[in-house]
Amino acid sequence: MSRRRYSYLQAVVDLAAFQLVIWAIIFLRSPLTALHGRTVMAALFPTMIALVMVGLLAAFRQYRLRPRDRFWRQFTAAFNVVTLGFLIVVIIGVDLGVIPTLERGLLLFLLLGLVAATAASRVVTYLWLGRRPDFSFKEPVILKSANGHKNGDGSPLILPDSLTVEEIKRAIEGSPYDFAVIIDGGGYYVGTVNDGDIIEADLKPGNEPFPLAQLIDRTHPVADENLSAGRMRQIMIDRNLRFLPLLSGEGKPRRVILLSDLDAKYHDTLQARQSDRVLVIGGAGYIGSVLTRYLLMRGYQVSVLDNLMCGYDALRELDNHPAYRFYRGDARNVQDLLTAIVDVDSVIHLAAIVGDPACALDPRTTIDINYEASKVLVDTCLYKKVNRLLFASSCSVYGASKNGELLTEESPLNPVSLYAETRLRSEEAILNQAAPPLAVTMFRLATVFGFSYRPRFDLVVNLLTARALYDGEISIFGGSQWRPNVHVRDVVTGFVAGLEAPRGVVDRQIFNLGSERENYRISQLGEMVARAVPGTSIKTVDAEIDRRDYRVAFDKIEKALSWKAQVSVPQGIQEIVDAYHQGKFGHYSEKRYSNVKLLQNA
Repeated sequence: MSRRRYSYLQAVVDLAAFQLVIWAIIFLRSPLTALHGRTVMAALFPTMIALVMVGLLAAFRQYRLRPRDRFWRQFTAAFNVVTLGFLIVVIIGVDLGVIPTLERGLLLFLLLGLVAATAASRVVTYLWLGRRPDFSFKEPVILKSANGHKNGDGSPLILPDSLTVEEIKRAIEGSPYDFAVIIDGGGYYVGTVNDGDIIEADLKPGNEPFPLAQLIDRTHPVADENLSAGRMRQIMIDRNLRFLPLLSGEGKPRRVILLSDLDAKYHDTLQARQSDRVLVIGGAGYIGSVLTRYLLMRGYQVSVLDNLMCGYDALRELDNHPAYRFYRGDARNVQDLLTAIVDVDSVIHLAAIVGDPACALDPRTTIDINYEASKVLVDTCLYKKVNRLLFASSCSVYGASKNGELLTEESPLNPVSLYAETRLRSEEAILNQAAPPLAVTMFRLATVFGFSYRPRFDLVVNLLTARALYDGEISIFGGSQWRPNVHVRDVVTGFVAGLEAPRGVVDRQIFNLGSERENYRISQLGEMVARAVPGTSIKTVDAEIDRRDYRVAFDKIEKALSWKAQVSVPQGIQEIVDAYHQGKFGHYSEKRYSNVKLLQNA
């Protein structure tokens, strides 16, 4: 649930409004009693007070004060409730004659003292703990990110609508931003274009240049440049925005605000939070369901954010675990991220549409989930002072190796699919946006295999094994292509090794995650499956061969993190065979085992 963060000044205003309502009710009692009688008022007045009390409690639930201020929030809320209770007792007592009328003046004086004490507690809170209110009216915004901008003043990349898409693309690539503000010939705001829109345009069929007019987002929210920082932040959270263009009164763009900029004035001196809570984004999925359990087993507090596209069965048994929290939400949504990143020290980002066929179903959604969400996450981590961010990338960013050479983290990158493109762009965005105290680490995963709490049979080893078990036949397309492979449990231990490594070892580092001995040709994988499932026939299909063909080296992670993969491909195949005989999964063609089928039915 999203909660608005009020300033202390707004808290005082809320309190004053509450007291005004209470005293208005008190002074209106006499004429209302004359009209309706004491018995009716004795029943009606507590109801009115109760409604005000509910409104008060609802208001106080909205406050997001600093942790050290929570005592005062609870104290003042309780104090107001006690005041209300006292008021109800006094009025009912007077109306029913239990309390003599002669004591009314004394009781009201005491009530006034309670109200004054309540107001004083708010003043003390504001003056003592609130010397630096988080957001006050008309508070100037100081851009933390401006120091890293080439123009140095936080002004956006402003481009005329007369340019072509290709010219816009080059301008964005040469700027510190991943978006541009578009203006017309008179310098007035037209809309925005981001690099995700350009990626989508590049995927459109045909050789004709894509018209810029169709690419511009003319509905992107904007704000007046004189708006308060608190209001800017609320607009960005409510509308799920990464950036907010600020316009002059004439409608001309002046600056652009990032979510992570809005806390710069007050929080630059704060230390990163110290906690053992880890947020796993995508924790209900194939890797995440194994990782969540492993972290809990090692004593971590674990939060999971997942949209449950694959269901919740993989995590259901953890519901009663005292160190486990679950948040249903979307990693693209700022409000969902802010809700989940509570007392979190580290974030592991696994959520993505994985695999070329799944990504091809809806390129725009793929770009949003696999790329745009990564940028939103970095901004949110910076805002929430998270210590570490670990990102699940892919070895598919290498595309193809020449003559079967081993590829390292320094090898040229050649993504040949939308999935690989979004993984690479996410790496670049995270590395470009990250700043202390946030340490970021990229893990380029080999092709994952093995059984999980949320099984998948759209991965090459798993699929070949399942087809051998159910059909007695497997098809190999091409077969000469190399693939690095890694077991799902080894992926999990690799992430935890990165999480627990010294900050200086992993900050801004990229690691291939897998094992050199598990580099195999597709045909070799088929032969291993046939040996594990006797009677399996192998059919080689001369079809269009997958352009991905790469062998990968993993020396860096083994040396830097003292980590090695433990589970071989034959062991992973046997694991699936055993699970099949134990009845742990159904037919491999069921939609719950395939990302493509789940997306098609979403």
